[in-house]
Parts: sequence; structure tokens; C-alpha cells
Amino acid sequence: MNRTNGSPALRLMLGAVSSLLIAALLVVSIAASADASSKRKKKEKEPEQAEVAPRFPLNLVVSTADQKVYVYHGTELLESSPVSTGQRAFPTPTGVFSILAKSRHHYSNLYGGAPMPWMQRLTWTGTALHQGHLPGYAASHGCIRMPGKFASHLFRMTRMNTHVIVTAGHSAPSDISHPLLFNPAPVPKLTTGACDGCATVASTGEVAVAAASVDVEEGEASGVVKDNAPLRMLIARSSERDIVKSLQTMLSELQYEIGEIDGFIGPQTRKIMRVYQRIHGLKETDDVSTEVLDHLSRATGRGPARAWHIFVKQDFKDLFSAPVEVVESDEPMGTHLYQALSFASGDTTVRWVAMPGDPMSEDISASAVLDRITIPDETRTRIASLLTPGSSLIVTDRGKSEESNFYTAFIVRTPAIQSSSVKKARASAAVDAGDVAEDQPVKRKRRARASRTSSKRAASVKRAGTQLRWKQR
Repeated sequence: MNRTNGSPALRLMLGAVSSLLIAALLVVSIAASADASSKRKKKEKEPEQAEVAPRFPLNLVVSTADQKVYVYHGTELLESSPVSTGQRAFPTPTGVFSILAKSRHHYSNLYGGAPMPWMQRLTWTGTALHQGHLPGYAASHGCIRMPGKFASHLFRMTRMNTHVIVTAGHSAPSDISHPLLFNPAPVPKLTTGACDGCATVASTGEVAVAAASVDVEEGEASGVVKDNAPLRMLIARSSERDIVKSLQTMLSELQYEIGEIDGFIGPQTRKIMRVYQRIHGLKETDDVSTEVLDHLSRATGRGPARAWHIFVKQDFKDLFSAPVEVVESDEPMGTHLYQALSFASGDTTVRWVAMPGDPMSEDISASAVLDRITIPDETRTRIASLLTPGSSLIVTDRGKSEESNFYTAFIVRTPAIQSSSVKKARASAAVDAGDVAEDQPVKRKRRARASRTSSKRAASVKRAGTQLRWKQR
């Protein structure tokens, strides 16, 4: 009786205990899962937190010969990683570039939507750094592939406009000090009263500096407020489009109805140029002549027209350009990148580093290149007032790429020549120059001996043929 009545109660009690145990196990399991998830998220965030404040400014060097990318801060090598650049049929372009755009998830517009994670664009024509397969040799269609972990790490390290040198050699930075390189202008003293032209302090505590008055060739405002973005400067020969744009700007300053200043010599530009030539007794031409450029340059107070200019950009936008004087020589200048490192507000000096842009420039002194350049004082004053940490200057004798006219920093394309090939060619040239007198007699003797042998063989064949014909008769 007791056994019969007690069995349901026992079963009920055991069921309740089991339910409690299951509930307790679920609670423990959920807590352990939440704790593990929290630890996993914390571990995932740790690398990001370590990269919140990367070193600035950085320079990237991609060596197609080494198949590696090197990350520099000043002269210090911070990181390096293997890469895979373009195969022979689709070579990666070499030169000085800047990061134009960044995208965590990107898909190729050229190759069927192929994924390109951690993409950092170098050109608008399809060249970029991104995560990809590394077979141990150059295998891409022109992009620079990187391992996934390094690609994400580099993505967080870099900023927009970070310089990237792609070279067949290995461009390493070195310290440089030269009077042509710019230093920050002294911070002007502030006054308590209101006055015209006084510097003002922004809410960030930075001083807005009015630009010095200087003759320039792109439409600028009368006063330019100093921005945090680094300046991008280029000293190079003017391209055809730059020359036409200069012509249009000067005609516009003289109140001629030139229309849009776009660097293209259309019907309106050609018509106004001929009117100007006719008025001033110059030879009328279809293309821009040196004569009309020189006349316009003097008429607008610029002095004689010059082939070399310094072009200045900030945030990918043109600020101004101005003529500079370069001592022409048979000695090449090559391509060199000069970069200012960080400096504090109020500093009047800044540390600069220099890097060759290609293997041909590795043996050309970066200081000797600057010795050949003269920048007018007015232009120097303007640049000093705008100088910011990370600003850079490229000097090249290869000219400015047409790609630089769009939403880019300055792009300079360089020849893809292996540094070892350059050294071998120079050594071979030196040996040939010393041995040419000795080699010529030997070569003449060999040619004479070969000629005699050939004549003997020809005569022998002729005799054999004659004898054969006589036998056939």
C-alpha cells in the first residue's frame, strides 16, 4: 500500500530534481559560452586596439625583384611581407604612387567580380594592394597580392595619400638636409583686437595662416586656410596639358573670354590665342608657341616662361603651380621622393628623408639633384605657410603622368629595370670602353679569316659542280 502510494510521489520528486539539474546545467553552459565569446571578442579586438595609433607618416616600398613589400617610418623599417606582383603578360606598373581609396570588401571591375579584400587603390586603371593568393612568384594581373593577415594589418596602418613606391630595385630611405627643402613658417602672433588680415585660431587650436601673395597658375582664393592634410608637391617639366592650362589662365587674367580652364586647346582657346597674337604683333599659330607663352608670362608679371614648374596639391586637389628654375645638364636627375616627418605646432625646422624612385636613381645623389633647382622666394614663403607633417616633394625628369590630372596625388611612372641589370650594364659599358681598342684588331682578324674560309668553300663547291657537269656530258 505504502509502496503503491509512494511511487508517483517519488517519480514526481525525481522529475523535479532532474528539471532543476538540467536548468542548472543550461545556465552554466550559457554562462561558459558567453564568457568564451567575450574572451574571443577581446582577443579579436586586441590587435585592432594596438593599431589605433599607427606611426605617421609611412612609406611603402614594393620590390618586384624581391617580391616583398617594406613599410618604413622615416628611415626605420617597421614591417615587411612577401607579395605577388604582376606576371610578365600583366606587369605591375613601377613608379611613385599614393593610396587613393580603401575598401574592406572590394570586387574587381575588370575580372568578373573577383574578390579583393582589404583593397588599397594605387591607380584608377586597376592597380591596387589587396589580399590574395601567393604562389611564391609574380602571378597577378597587375595588382599586388598580400597574405590575408598582413593585408588587414596594413589596411589599418595606412592612411589615404600614403606613398607607395613600386620598383624593380629596393628603395631605402635616408636622412637628408638641404636648404631647398622647406621648413614650417613661424606661427604669427595673435592680437586681441579685430583687424583685417589677422590670423585667427580655430576651435581645434590650430592657426589659420593666410597664404602669401604669389603668382600662380590655377585659380586660388586670396587667402587659403592651413589644413592638416599633408602637401603633395612635384617638380617636373610641364606637360602639354599643363602648358595649355597655363595659357588659358594667363589669358583669363588679362580679361579675355577664354571659357573653361581645362588644359585642352579647343576652338575658343585657339581663337582667343590668335586674337592675342594679332593684337601684339606675334606670329599666329594653331598650337601654343614659346613666343606667345613668353609674352603672356611677362604681361602677367611672371617673368620669362619656364619649362619646369612646382605643382602643389592637398587632399588630392590642385592648390597652385609656379615656375622654378632647373639647371639643364646631360646628367640625369632621375626620380626622388623627399618627405617631411612629423613636427609640432611652432616648430621652425623639420626632419626630411629621401628615397630613390627607381633603380636608375639609386646611384644619383638626392642632394645633387636639389642643388640644380631654384625656387622663387615668394613660392617658398607660400609653401612654408602651408607645410604640414608628412608633406612630400617628388623631383623627376620623367615628367608628370596624365593620371595626376584626376582625383589623385601625383603619379610618376618609371621604367621597370632590374637594379642588377643596371649595374651589369654600367659595368659592361665601362669594360667595353676600356677594351674597345684592343678588341677591334682581334675582331677584324676573325672576320678576315671567316671571309677567306667562306671563299675557299665557295670555290670548292664551284669546282665540284663543274666536274659533275663534265662527267654527265
